Amino acid sequence: MLTENYEEFTENQRKILEKYVSDVDTHVFVIRNLPEVIKGALFSRYSRSTLGLRSLLLKEFITHSEESAFTEIAGCAPNGEENSAQEQIAAIQKAQNFYDRILDGYGDDSIGELGGAHLAIENISMLGAKIIEDSSNKVINYIKEKPSALIQFLTGDTLESSTIDQCTVIGAALAKLHLAAFDFDYRHPNARGNEWRDNVANELRDVVSKEDWQLIEDELSFQRLNQGDTLPKGIIHADLFMDNVLFDGDQLTGIIDFYYACYDDFILDIATTVNDWCIDADGTLNSNKYESLLNSYHDIRKISSAEIESFPLTLRRAALRFWLSRLYDFHFPKEGLDVLIKDPDDFKKILLLWRNRY
Repeated sequence: MLTENYEEFTENQRKILEKYVSDVDTHVFVIRNLPEVIKGALFSRYSRSTLGLRSLLLKEFITHSEESAFTEIAGCAPNGEENSAQEQIAAIQKAQNFYDRILDGYGDDSIGELGGAHLAIENISMLGAKIIEDSSNKVINYIKEKPSALIQFLTGDTLESSTIDQCTVIGAALAKLHLAAFDFDYRHPNARGNEWRDNVANELRDVVSKEDWQLIEDELSFQRLNQGDTLPKGIIHADLFMDNVLFDGDQLTGIIDFYYACYDDFILDIATTVNDWCIDADGTLNSNKYESLLNSYHDIRKISSAEIESFPLTLRRAALRFWLSRLYDFHFPKEGLDVLIKDPDDFKKILLLWRNRY
């Protein structure tokens, strides 16, 4: 969540922004005079940026217009005249590397939907929200022929550390999430699955230390020999870290950031959650949190014997996935993109924990 007074602009910057946003100061504003390709890339990039939307537009699109072809694509030539549709298409093709870098880095498959966005609401957690129904139980209505919905925002904050009670609550919530989407037909593959794992590992080969590469190579060999495809599957969150959950004390108020949600093993979701919620700051397993989370999950959705047998391997699989992604972000930072780089060693330690334990 952004803080108050999170954006400050010079008079010149304000004049530039006023063409593209309805208000330079308030938390609610309309995006205007931008084609869908720019809006789609802007919102895709925004979902992983610490900047406000207007600052991001100014810093990474307008200021870097030579690379992003912003002025040409937005329809305004350097001489102030409107560009033709053909000129805009040519500009998009010229700047393809810029937009590919954004989409490749953030993996957004709904870029077409983002391109249609026109309303921005900041300084509020939009993902922790509940849609309000009208008297006819409808959630979508129309205002001036445009689809609209009323949103009730949830209370609570993300966590930096967990309690045993919170682990109990999140275990039960995860089981309910898995059961709720059990009959959902759409099967979006895991964007951070085995193919991604192998490709990223190959890119890291020449940049990580010899010790780290030996560990990665050994772990890859082990996981390839033992990977299967027979465990219970369904829609999983795939990133249920403490900073993707809202709590008010020990009361769960919201689960957010379904960015990596996909169709994969339920036990992988459990392992990913355990690796964040049940590991103490010193890198050791908190057995009380571990047992509380698993028991509360099992009370809602029974964990099969096959899942239990696979759990040691899956804990290692989940740890390797996040170690590799953090290593990649560390060694290949996206140029010009303001992204929080987390310490890769946190998940290296977790991987070693499970390797030594099992």
